[in-house]
Amino acid sequence: MTPEDHDKIEGQTMHIGSRQAGFPTTRWTLVSAACKQERPDSRRALSALCEAYWFPLYVYARRRGDSPEQAQDHTQEFFTGFLEHAYFDRADPERGRFRSFLLSCFKFYLYDDGDRARTQKRGSGVAPLPFEVSNGEEMYSREPFHDETPERIY
Repeated sequence: MTPEDHDKIEGQTMHIGSRQAGFPTTRWTLVSAACKQERPDSRRALSALCEAYWFPLYVYARRRGDSPEQAQDHTQEFFTGFLEHAYFDRADPERGRFRSFLLSCFKFYLYDDGDRARTQKRGSGVAPLPFEVSNGEEMYSREPFHDETPERIY
């Protein structure tokens, strides 16, 4: 998705934003649309949110020491579980930024990953969303190097 790309939800343009220019601005109407599975635009809203946020989470995982393959797996598995358990509906603009909520959820996911690795995996039941993370390492290699913590970068 290019910086000029956008999605339309209920007649409103939802700009995803440039990854190079900083973190994407969350449109709460997009989050709201994603939460309501009965709405016809819910799947598009979910896809747009996942597309906008997968790379910052991938970078967070890489900066904390994951290999490219681990970071890719963690990011995809996180979004699968996030969607399966409908966690989008727990985001609340009164309680803070969506990106902070998403990072907290991702951290809990990563902390629990060791436990999940020891249990038998079952099928998720959630259809995959059409966003591609295979180019994450290429994009990550263009990120500037610095000594900031993964939390600060995110």
